[in-house]
Amino acid sequence: MALGVGRPYWAVVVAASIFQSNLALTWRRALNRVFGNLVGLALLAALLPITHTG
Repeated sequence: MALGVGRPYWAVVVAASIFQSNLALTWRRALNRVFGNLVGLALLAALLPITHTG
C-alpha cells in the first residue's frame, strides 16, 4: 500500500501460486511461465502491425 499498488494482495497470490513444496516443480512452473510470456510477446509483436488500423 505504501508503494501505491492498488491491489497488494495480488503479489501474495502470485507468489503462493508459483511456489510449491517440490523444488523441481517450482522451477518447471517458473520456466513454463517465462516461455509462455515470451511466446505471447512474440505473437503480439507479429500480429500488432497486421491488426493495427490506425
